[in-house]
Amino acid sequence: MSWADRNHPLPPEMIPHRLFDRLFGTKDQGWVNRKRSVLDAVSNDAAQLKSALGKQDQSRLDDYLASIRDMERAIAGLPPQYAQVEEPEAGGDMKDWPRIARLQADLLVHAFATRQSRVASYMLTKCQGLSRFPWLGLTAERHHDYTHDNANQPEGQRIMRDICKWHVEEFAYLLGKLKSVQEGDGTLLDHCCLVFVHEHAEANTHKNNGLAVIVAGHAGGLVTGTHSKVTGTVGDLYSTLADRVMGADASNFPTAQKHLTELV
Repeated sequence: MSWADRNHPLPPEMIPHRLFDRLFGTKDQGWVNRKRSVLDAVSNDAAQLKSALGKQDQSRLDDYLASIRDMERAIAGLPPQYAQVEEPEAGGDMKDWPRIARLQADLLVHAFATRQSRVASYMLTKCQGLSRFPWLGLTAERHHDYTHDNANQPEGQRIMRDICKWHVEEFAYLLGKLKSVQEGDGTLLDHCCLVFVHEHAEANTHKNNGLAVIVAGHAGGLVTGTHSKVTGTVGDLYSTLADRVMGADASNFPTAQKHLTELV
């Protein structure tokens, strides 16, 4: 989740139609009223650009345009009700969340690849664990309820393990998509820094000591391929990544007291 300040969280964009329009659409024509592909508006310019490119760059341009069209078709194929989100107390879950998650990840990668954004906050499911997981065979309760009901028993631990496994698999999908995009002397993943983190270290007790974090990418000489037990705060983590990896001045980041030398 991203926050404007300590009291004002920024609402997530849960509907892929809207995110697609923000990246590729126009201000005067939203998804609902669109009759043609967004690529139709740039077809002549794309053809002129292609004629001026070398063979390798022509292929990259074709792949890029094709990937946009593939996303457009995938979103167009969603059921009509997916263009809106109900309030959580009324059910509030997309009927096929994994399908939505992959589309959102694809859109995020395109936003980075086209430099429309250099920073993203991606919350895979609703905060406070309000989501259900029917694709995992878990329909009785929401995620939050599973963290408290028999969470210390073998069956409860199996359920939590399956839910966590799905989240990590979706993160791996995002990394794979970033790695598939060539950029300069490497891949888009090589020039990114990603942090995968949960709301709690132990959700049952709301404990935050011993929080598990995955850091990926190679931006700024980021050290990867290791497992470290680090003493510090989450603020130390974000301050280190902002200062040493992203080149930003975040010396006054809340709760930050030091840089984590294990990362860079």
